[in-house]
Amino acid sequence: MTKRGNKKEWVLIICLAVLFCFFCFNNIRLSLQRKDLEKRTLFFQKEMERVLKEKEVFEGRILEKDELEYLEKIARDELNFKKQGETVVSFPLSSTSSETRLENQSFWKRILEKVK
Repeated sequence: MTKRGNKKEWVLIICLAVLFCFFCFNNIRLSLQRKDLEKRTLFFQKEMERVLKEKEVFEGRILEKDELEYLEKIARDELNFKKQGETVVSFPLSSTSSETRLENQSFWKRILEKVK
């Protein structure tokens, strides 16, 4: 029985050694993966910062362009400015609201007269 007891002990010791090696190997592998992921995270954080700075620059350019276009529109419409080489064309304003009411009244009067 002592030989069988010894055999069982050796089998148990070998199984425990194999499990220990397996866990050590997995621990080392996971440590390497974690380091790799930390490097990638750092890279992507730097990339995100770069892209956010670039975004701010582009937004500033867009606002600047919008402001310039708005100022140009105001200068053209309200101050009657023009670009060099352009010809300004103006149109008369539409009739006043009182004239429009008179035209509308006369239109309805004409229709009523035709109906009668």
